[in-house]
Amino acid sequence: MSEILDFDSAGDWLDGQNHQTRVWFGARSALRCLPALETRSEDLFNGFRAALIASAASRDHDGGRVRFAKAAGAAAEAIADAALYDEEAHERAALSLQCALFTVCDSQQDSVLFARNTLGRTAASARELVAPTGPDPQNPEYKPEDLPDRERAASSIYRAAHLDSLQPLSWPPLWHDEQLANPFPSLAPSVFGHSDGNSRNRYFLYDWYDAILKGTPLPWELTQRIALEITDRHWESGQAVLERRISEIRAAYDVQVIAHGIAESAHLSQPGGPGMGHNQPPSLADDDLPAQAPETIIWVAADELRTQAQAETPTPSRIKRALSLIAGVLKASGLWVAGTVATGISVATVTVVKKGADAWAVQNQDKLVELIDAALKWLSLLF
Repeated sequence: MSEILDFDSAGDWLDGQNHQTRVWFGARSALRCLPALETRSEDLFNGFRAALIASAASRDHDGGRVRFAKAAGAAAEAIADAALYDEEAHERAALSLQCALFTVCDSQQDSVLFARNTLGRTAASARELVAPTGPDPQNPEYKPEDLPDRERAASSIYRAAHLDSLQPLSWPPLWHDEQLANPFPSLAPSVFGHSDGNSRNRYFLYDWYDAILKGTPLPWELTQRIALEITDRHWESGQAVLERRISEIRAAYDVQVIAHGIAESAHLSQPGGPGMGHNQPPSLADDDLPAQAPETIIWVAADELRTQAQAETPTPSRIKRALSLIAGVLKASGLWVAGTVATGISVATVTVVKKGADAWAVQNQDKLVELIDAALKWLSLLF
């Protein structure tokens, strides 16, 4: 059982935690505030920006102090106006989000004040959701066990005491009570996109928040890339611009993950085994590369795609060259499927020089085609 019973004891608990845990604590508290911002779509949008960046920062060992400070500062400025809105729960929610972002940059905040700025504001937002009766969670003297069941389920201090503080840095479901599983009944179309059952019509924020609610967050590396690579210009240019940029990052991430698996597998399957001169792939520009073993060609091509997918400014010509080589291996192995590579992507002339040398390509055909498809989707977003 956690020792957290009120704001002061929450501050005592935080005193014993490192900076990363404090950022995580602030991020989870802030995420529970978001429903209080639903009445103003601009504030809700900026609230999600703040929650996304604070959550992403909490995954760095230093709480994002180095990598996320600039993004956190800009997001805190964007949510500042919401804190001036003349409605208590709305104002408190915005202040909680600001507090979570300030914590990313400052590890020396007073713990009790931090607890009041996060838990207190979260409790106000939760009360709006469940129309509670009983003790006021804003009273620092109340104890979680004194609350009615539904109020206890919503109370931020109860959540901190009975779930969050027992599993520091973990991401279980935000709400215990099933009635709070979807705190946005209208799904806020301006922020989430259309709720028509078609995932293609939903914005990224819907998928991200829905996964957080369920305790099954999207891959944190993807969340961190989005938090770091989305600029102020993208956030301020409206949903269409933002979604296109997020789609580009998600497509690059998909290529990175698939290419990584293929590159590692091809590396381990090099003729003669990895090591002893096989630790680094040959150059993509080597003239004799198409005459190498299929595993070597794929290793080079997949490693190039992985590198490009992580690059700040990808080079389309190198992406196309890598795709050309993979397509060439498939074709030379008798696995070519017409139409797999779109117009504009040439097929390299690859020679399988020894019977049975294409066994690796045969075994990994599905993954290779999946990588081509993912890379083509990403490539289409780069223009």
